[in-house]
Amino acid sequence: MKNIAVMGAGVTGLYSSLELLKRGYKVVLIEAKSKVGGMARSVIDEDFTFDVGSHVIHTNDPKYKRFISDLLGDDLLEKNITAKTYFDGKFHNFPPIMRDIFHFRKKKALRIFFALLKGRVNQFRRKKPSFEEQLMFLAGRDLYETYFEGYTAKFWGISPKNLSSEWVPKRVIPRFTGRSALANEWQAYPKHGGIEAIPQKMAKNIEEKGGIIHLNAKLKSVQEKDNKVTIIAIETNGGEQKIACDGVIFTIPLPLIFEIFGKKFDLKYRSMIFVFLKLKGTEILPDTTICFFPSSKLPFTRLYEMAKYSPLTCPEGYTSLGVEIPCFYQDKSWNKKDDDTAEEVVNYLENEKIIKRENLKGYIVQKERYSYPIPTIEYYQKIEKLRASLKISNLHLAGRMGYFKYLDMCDAMESGERAVNSLISSHEK
Repeated sequence: MKNIAVMGAGVTGLYSSLELLKRGYKVVLIEAKSKVGGMARSVIDEDFTFDVGSHVIHTNDPKYKRFISDLLGDDLLEKNITAKTYFDGKFHNFPPIMRDIFHFRKKKALRIFFALLKGRVNQFRRKKPSFEEQLMFLAGRDLYETYFEGYTAKFWGISPKNLSSEWVPKRVIPRFTGRSALANEWQAYPKHGGIEAIPQKMAKNIEEKGGIIHLNAKLKSVQEKDNKVTIIAIETNGGEQKIACDGVIFTIPLPLIFEIFGKKFDLKYRSMIFVFLKLKGTEILPDTTICFFPSSKLPFTRLYEMAKYSPLTCPEGYTSLGVEIPCFYQDKSWNKKDDDTAEEVVNYLENEKIIKRENLKGYIVQKERYSYPIPTIEYYQKIEKLRASLKISNLHLAGRMGYFKYLDMCDAMESGERAVNSLISSHEK
């Protein structure tokens, strides 16, 4: 088995391809978009660079730290990403620290304090099935309702009662220490080119090592023999092309995979609208990189200030904001005109006194259909049954899209390496 096709040139697909090439395999990497990166993409307009979502490399694994350091070289910036949350017209520490808790009324503050002490014990007990139950189990009702209930419902588009508790540990528990969830991890970001500099350099390495990358390539069909994929047909600007393969790694959204095999996929993804604002000035978000917005009155869930990732993302005298609006594909928000979406965002931010309209130089709107797999309580059992139904022995799934699970960039790399190991192991049996 020497010829491997990798579907999807996000971070997972790129890292899988590099691992395969390192182990002596021939690789064809296939990407539907016009450039590599997947969710780790950047938009460059004039002298502004915007990331499609808030991204930073963070890890304590020396292997991935070494990989990113070698990849970026002198272009690497070590970072300390911080976060706040915004409600009642003010910015608040996120996670809250003890002095924040005691700003509440005395009775409420004491309830939160004792709930957190109880949560320290509860974290070692059996998990509750839903996000809501587990969060209240760990932090109590007051803290849950103040910081997490509204944001979670708005972000996912479903009640936290129906969201799996698997989302809780990685995203919440560390923040009750009063430090960022990333505070104890090494953090890095490219000096130039936004987060997309990482996948672009990975793609360059792939081609230098003899790998082939097809961009603007739409998956048309697959041919099978003895429960194995033998040929992948793609459509490019040059017409249809058939690629023979001994194995395949899929990192693209699962609905597209199941569609190509004629099977139904009934789990949902959350879509995202990104509004990028170019602004005069030097700082918008006070003493923080990211800010969360739990209020249901505001359409967006998160702002991130690009200049705080790298000062070279903005021209001198300017800053910029990325604004995230969660939605479902083809719903009212998705179908709204870009100008109307941007105008709505600017109005809300101006009303909250976060920006001034006279400082707005321009904006860009982008949409991403498959942003976040929605982990409902029953999703794990469903996804295992769906994967098993494919019955293709040389097909391996990886990444956020293939796993149907939130993964950060180093998690995505690890999942790509795991897929490569699985592919090689299954062949050797």
